[in-house]
Amino acid sequence: MDSSDLFDNLWIIVWLVLTIFSFFSKKKKEASAEPARDPQEVLEEIRRRLLEASGEREARDTRLRTRAVMLVRSLETFAEHARSDRRLASIAAAIDGILPRARALVASIEAEREDPAAEYTLEKLERAASFIETILRQRSADETPELRAGERVAELAAAPFVEFCRVQGIAYDARPFLAVRHAGRVDRSLHHEELPFSLVPVSADARNDPRAMPMVAREVGETIFFGVPGLGRTLASGLSLPEALALPSTAHEVRPAYLRAAFGPYLPDLFADLYATSLFGPAYAEALFALAEHPGVRRAAHRMQSYERWISPHPPLALRFAFVLEVLEALGRVSEAKRLRARWDRLFEGVTHYLFPAIDGSAAKIPVEFVQKTVAAMASRIIEFHHPTLEGFRILDIPGLGYLHAEHSAVVRSTKALLEERVPHERPLLVIAAAALLAQEKPALSPHLAELARRALRGDHRVTATAPKARRPAQSSRSAGDDDNLPFIHEYSPFDGSF
Repeated sequence: MDSSDLFDNLWIIVWLVLTIFSFFSKKKKEASAEPARDPQEVLEEIRRRLLEASGEREARDTRLRTRAVMLVRSLETFAEHARSDRRLASIAAAIDGILPRARALVASIEAEREDPAAEYTLEKLERAASFIETILRQRSADETPELRAGERVAELAAAPFVEFCRVQGIAYDARPFLAVRHAGRVDRSLHHEELPFSLVPVSADARNDPRAMPMVAREVGETIFFGVPGLGRTLASGLSLPEALALPSTAHEVRPAYLRAAFGPYLPDLFADLYATSLFGPAYAEALFALAEHPGVRRAAHRMQSYERWISPHPPLALRFAFVLEVLEALGRVSEAKRLRARWDRLFEGVTHYLFPAIDGSAAKIPVEFVQKTVAAMASRIIEFHHPTLEGFRILDIPGLGYLHAEHSAVVRSTKALLEERVPHERPLLVIAAAALLAQEKPALSPHLAELARRALRGDHRVTATAPKARRPAQSSRSAGDDDNLPFIHEYSPFDGSF
């Protein structure tokens, strides 16, 4: 550094010192100009502020107590109504599990015990009570058979996993299922709450369309995902995926690595889809396809959703459908997966991109082909993952899960019986799978197939007087093995590579 540079820098230092000195001198003069406050006035102001804070707390506690008392009274009313009808015994038991917690919360508020989580707990219990009220109203209407069928499907869908956990000694709290007619999803936060039941939403379409019934198994899969301690965390960490992902600032930040990272928040839904497909096979894909036929759902099928500044934990339907097709191929149902993919492409002909939102309001356009390749790569990792929390088992390794040749053969037999308007002597979930596949092929039969599926759940194999007389299949020159020539209903052949 030469002398001229040193001189220039010296003037800068002197200027900074003078500026700082001037600033503090000004502050000192302003402080000396203010009159000294009376200590009594200072104490009075502190007292006034404390009283205001105390009043706000008292008002808050009063509001919480009022809400908690009203909650207890509502639950007591619901319990009295549920106990008056033996058909509502499961709901009465659920209410009996919540009431002690609600009463304990009232006692805690009245005792003025400091509980920062009181309002949060109260909100959870209020939401649960709201669902119970809805369930009671629906059971008092003519929807009871469909809701009970939904609960039975949930019980049967959960049974293999519950038995697996019992044998392996895995901690899993298997709670009874309560079905509720619900157009959307149940609040996921209720999965984390220690409620004495699990809510299962049942679509209104299930009354007349058996394709809606397999969706119940998806809800069971989600309940399991959140019910096994550490399952979601170890799955995400084992796949090197985040459990939550912030939205990109702009659409230009959406890169292949970012799209793969989005599968982290999607894991609960994809795990649930894997579980349901392992039970129902192609019938679960038909359930998703039926969902996509609704115009509102179809419009959003290729659009990634956001929640505030985060990626939504619910993947778009098109991505889920592509994932389910990968699961079907892993189960050996290759030909069915190809036909389903062709139908899906026809339904969404002309759609070439997924939309991925960004914080600035823009959206990245991601080619469908690229997303499908990403889904294929991630699906194999999710399917083949050995869960540490499940003693190292894959989901498809659990006895009773895995739609394989034996299950498909039972669906084929069930299809023949349903066409003859008989309730098949097969496992009820496989009867539902057969009914769902037939409903896609013969939509006019959907209401009757749905009723036959509900009878299978009840174990009712009687030939009813109102049922039309069974017709003998028309004779033809085909061999017996060719009678199964319906879409998605093919017996295994070592020559067609379908298994």
